[in-house]
Amino acid sequence: MDDADQLKRDLSLLTRLSQERTSWETHWRDIADYFLPRSLRTLCNERNQGNKRSSKILNSTTTRAARILAAGMFASITSPARPWFSLTLADRIMAKQQAVKEWLDDVTKILRDILAGSNFYRSAPAMFRDLGTFGTHASIIDEDDQDVVRFYPLIVGSYWLACSERQAVDTLVRKYSMTVRQMANKFGIDACPQNVQNMHKDGKYEEWIDGIVQVIGPNPDHNPNRLDSRHKRVRSVYFMESNHNDQYLRKSGYDTFPGIAPRWETNGEDVYGTSPGMVALPDARSLMVYEKRIAQAIEKKVNPPLIAPVELENKGGVNPTPGATTFANVANMDKIKSIYDAGAFQVEHAANKAEQIKADINASLYVDLFLMLINSDRRQVTAEEIRAKQEEKILALGEPLERLNEEALSPVIDRVFDIASRRGMLPPPPREIQGMPITVEYVSVLHQVQKMVALGQIDRLAQFVGGLAGVFPSVVDKFDADQAVDEYAEALGTSPRIVRSDEQVDEIRQARAQAQAQQQAEVNSANLVQGAKTLSETDTGGQNALTDLMRGMSTVSA
Repeated sequence: MDDADQLKRDLSLLTRLSQERTSWETHWRDIADYFLPRSLRTLCNERNQGNKRSSKILNSTTTRAARILAAGMFASITSPARPWFSLTLADRIMAKQQAVKEWLDDVTKILRDILAGSNFYRSAPAMFRDLGTFGTHASIIDEDDQDVVRFYPLIVGSYWLACSERQAVDTLVRKYSMTVRQMANKFGIDACPQNVQNMHKDGKYEEWIDGIVQVIGPNPDHNPNRLDSRHKRVRSVYFMESNHNDQYLRKSGYDTFPGIAPRWETNGEDVYGTSPGMVALPDARSLMVYEKRIAQAIEKKVNPPLIAPVELENKGGVNPTPGATTFANVANMDKIKSIYDAGAFQVEHAANKAEQIKADINASLYVDLFLMLINSDRRQVTAEEIRAKQEEKILALGEPLERLNEEALSPVIDRVFDIASRRGMLPPPPREIQGMPITVEYVSVLHQVQKMVALGQIDRLAQFVGGLAGVFPSVVDKFDADQAVDEYAEALGTSPRIVRSDEQVDEIRQARAQAQAQQQAEVNSANLVQGAKTLSETDTGGQNALTDLMRGMSTVSA
């Protein structure tokens, strides 16, 4: 298929996906209006504009809740301050070998260093922000000459997705803007349209060019026997939505899908996800209404409209400030007063309702989980109480967390591993595991809280056995302490260099047993020598127990 025909298909794909996404855009706009006004971009020309967009937000509870959710998930799942993943093997028996564990640990540290040296920890918060509010996020992970990998988080509304038959995202189309200078550096000035070449020639390097489209998806021309990028498993092409002259800006490819597109929650065949922000949207609307009504009520109480006798209308000396004055012919009215009764506005009732709505919004966005310690009304809370509260609240995050593992975290690690491997940055694996599948274990705070259930079972069993051992000592034979330590360390993500392997433990125990046996033999030998010496030095001529014993033995012999 020539470029002109393929380009028509790509333009048709963009049109079809745009039509399919239309139904989501209204919902996203409402989410943006009430939570994060600057986090949605459905038009290219919305870039780099600082105009105010928060006119519908009268109370910052929604924005703060969205940011706390994003910050809490970032710090609890992908914190740069502590390890949050480690590599292991699907074959658990092989994974216990010390050489294998140390190799996996070395590779894990290399991948962590690559992520730390890239912009991953600057772009990851955007992922959690989008997931919590819009329900969908997308990023592109490209190989980078300076930082090994580079992450490009995409703004909601600037991209379109499509799924494979497995309901996994395998197609990403985005439309965005670049300056003339950026296009020249990325594609080469000769590959750019004529108008861009003219602006570059005239020195208009910072002029914005809209309508640049990138399509990433399965490659129908995939040929594993061809090494050039155009025949790789995944195709990537750039072109102008208009003024393209049936030509691509660039055609290339990837061995693996370079994008991630996690969804908070999906229904059936839906491509885009739903979110906690969507759950809280009705409460957000109600909060803004109550906030407006409360402000109006307070204003009318503090600065009320006035009512005065009509005969004062044409007389001087009446100052209607601060509120407007209504002149009325009311019987027995001799003074200026508020048009409302003193109890006309029960502001406290509306304020109480607004507080309840705020609490509902915070609950929908898990603020109570991530600020649990700060919001606690008790001065002293035990570690066990904290863990119990965490386990209870974390259950609601179980499904989104598992989906995040599958659709974001694992693809990120796989992509970085693939790039590092091709660059020769990883040590060669032990011969016995070559070709074996490598899996990822997540050891972040949230993942460990999920595993605390299993660790709690080990703790309770150990305490139970320890209690029985005081009465029935033989019961300790029923408890495999070595296996308990292995499973506990694995759940905590402990470095394999800290916990010894079974083989090392056997060697230590054998050496200890031999040393104890040798020590006991030496003690026994010393006791025999001392006994013989004592016997040889004993006085047998006098009257004592030994001489009596010897006489008795002589008599018996006779």
